[in-house]
Amino acid sequence: MTTVLRIADIFRQVLVPFLIGAAALFIVLLVALVVQRVIRSSIDRRRALLESRFQPLVDRWLSERATPEDRARLLRFGRRSPLLLGRMIVAPLLSFSGGPVALGAGLAVDAGVAETWRQDIRHRQWWRRAEAIRSLGVIKDAGSFLAMAVALDDDHEEVRAAAVEALGRLGDFRAVQELLARIPEQSRHQRVRIVDALRTLGADGGPALMESIRRRPDVLPFVADLVPAICGGAATEECLALCGHGDAPVRAAALNVLGTIGLDDAGFYYALKSLADDDAGVRAMAARALGRSGRDDAATYLGEHLQEGNWTVAAESARALLGLHAAGASVLAASATGDGQAAALAKQMLWERQARARASAGGA
Repeated sequence: MTTVLRIADIFRQVLVPFLIGAAALFIVLLVALVVQRVIRSSIDRRRALLESRFQPLVDRWLSERATPEDRARLLRFGRRSPLLLGRMIVAPLLSFSGGPVALGAGLAVDAGVAETWRQDIRHRQWWRRAEAIRSLGVIKDAGSFLAMAVALDDDHEEVRAAAVEALGRLGDFRAVQELLARIPEQSRHQRVRIVDALRTLGADGGPALMESIRRRPDVLPFVADLVPAICGGAATEECLALCGHGDAPVRAAALNVLGTIGLDDAGFYYALKSLADDDAGVRAMAARALGRSGRDDAATYLGEHLQEGNWTVAAESARALLGLHAAGASVLAASATGDGQAAALAKQMLWERQARARASAGGA
């Protein structure tokens, strides 16, 4: 009993200081949290006050209505708070192009904001790097092209994403090669960003895009849906050559592009030839391209693949026959009389054809 009481006394002697220390620590943390909230609230209020005071001046500047006094106030403010002024400049420019962008860029340069952004490209904090790169892209700072290209290999994904966005906004065709060179190793999200950036270059970026594909055919599968929109018929010759490439994904992507652009006689020949390719993905894409061609003489060849061992190829062949109208319907009707996979696919396509006809008749 004495031993138990002694242990209890020791426990009490230890517990009381522990509880006092824990309570003191809790109070200190609570005070620190309150102080932090007060400081943040004060900073937010000051930022809101400055934005309400200077954002109208920025808006007048971008609409060419600023007075000399407005300009002087903005320049003084830029020297004190370059990052805040930069955000005020960038926010409205996200939905503008042309003259306002040039005016915003001029203000950013004159106020020293652009120079702050250029320095922040190498900042140790990734969010500062990302903001700087994205902002320089918005004002189309051509002198930062190399820094943006280097940022494509940054350790942080958000910085890489900002670099892709900035290069797309910049409109420099040198960006095509830099972006495509990295697309195979990127994540799915980053690939989508790269394709979107390339799309912003428009038709003027077509020659640069095809030149990059000529140098690196392995990037074609990642941009196959983009090539027809940007390059149009100019991509035909290169894609015909790539139909014989050693890598199956490249061959399939080339057929995808040709099918979207439209098959001429040479393209039709390559698509028919590709129906016998060793790779199922290539055969499926060849069937899709032939279905888009609208040529009746493709129907017989497609009908032979309804019984394909690979379901994707058989399904694409059936879908292609549906797109060939009367000639395709004739082959489907002949296949529907039998049993097995070919008959099942043919019946499904014929049902869809009839459903479309009824819908068209009802709409008329």
